[in-house]
Amino acid sequence: MSFITEAILRPKNIGAVAPSSKRLAKLMTENADLKHAKVVVELGPGTGVFTELILQEIPDSAVFMAIEQNEHFVTIMRAQYPTVDTIHGSAEHLKNYLKERGAESCDKILSG
Repeated sequence: MSFITEAILRPKNIGAVAPSSKRLAKLMTENADLKHAKVVVELGPGTGVFTELILQEIPDSAVFMAIEQNEHFVTIMRAQYPTVDTIHGSAEHLKNYLKERGAESCDKILSG
């Protein structure tokens, strides 16, 4: 199922009508100063356009979690990026997700 199809079928779970471009993702991740981040959160990773670039920027020791409301996109993320802690949930529970992973706060939050 395509991003646009998901947006039409489940508009309450999708925050955009089209996926973010690779150019936007590159600009945002390059300017996010992720090289020294210890805890990074991606909100609404969708199909992973930002995820791939975040993984290239963060240190290996960083805690990285992606929070996605749409179950279809969670399935895609888990298959495409098995090392990423992809959570089927909502940003409103971020504090709980961090606590469950032994973190009190995060250094960076990205959302495309």
